Amino acid sequence: MKKIIFLSVLLLIFSLTLMSEPVIKDSVEMKYDTSLQKVVRIYEKIKSMYKVLENLQPIAIAENNNFYIFDADENLNYKFIKKTPCKFSIPKGIRAAIPIDGYEDRSVCVVTGDVFDKIEDYVIIFHEFVHCAQFQTVEMKIKENLEIYRKAMEKQDYMWEINYAFPYNNENFEKAYAEFLNALDKKDTTGIKDSRNTIKSILSKDEYEYLTWQEWKEGYARYIENKLQSFFNLKINEYGKDRPYSRITFYAGGSKYIEYLAIREQSLSNDLESLYKNIVEIK
Repeated sequence: MKKIIFLSVLLLIFSLTLMSEPVIKDSVEMKYDTSLQKVVRIYEKIKSMYKVLENLQPIAIAENNNFYIFDADENLNYKFIKKTPCKFSIPKGIRAAIPIDGYEDRSVCVVTGDVFDKIEDYVIIFHEFVHCAQFQTVEMKIKENLEIYRKAMEKQDYMWEINYAFPYNNENFEKAYAEFLNALDKKDTTGIKDSRNTIKSILSKDEYEYLTWQEWKEGYARYIENKLQSFFNLKINEYGKDRPYSRITFYAGGSKYIEYLAIREQSLSNDLESLYKNIVEIK
């Protein structure tokens, strides 16, 4: 009798295990379906604005120490694809574009569920979609030509884009970058060029590569973000422009510089490779 009871318990546990995945799948689908379809509705309004917005990107919602990955089908409906374990601690409020091992190393927009609380956060989803588009197109081609990237890979420093020891607090750099931002606000072509040359003379080659890389990668995503903020009559994001400077400063500076460059040469707003060259070169 005891053996029969034991086997029955084992069978029940096994059955529950088999059932757990569909239950989780269904609960997550139901929980976020409306919010994900709102992403689609926003996309349909803005997809023709810039080339990087022409495709919906996969979204991974970080919850219960797992990524719940959704991707759009041919009918532009987000469908639950799979659940994969988070291999690192995910903070609440994360908004990032990350290649996920469990999804063919594709760059995926990673968020927590609170991203769907406000329209401003929906705009941030499209900021991360820009990073997905960068990764899928020219990012690696540009990055592999950077000495700073090659050095980081030799040291297996995969967090170099976040942790690089840039001299943000160097007095001469602070002064020159403040002049650069001021010249951009004034649309002062001579001031922009002069301050840009000063910045380059102050920095080492690696430091200048880091600056221009961040201005391109994060500055462009901020540039698109602010175009969407304007489209939806939201406040423009200028976070990072004030001292003390940090990596976020290059989001603000890069966005302003790209705005300036795109006014002079409109095609740059959709040509990521040429845009990077124009950020690096001082004309």
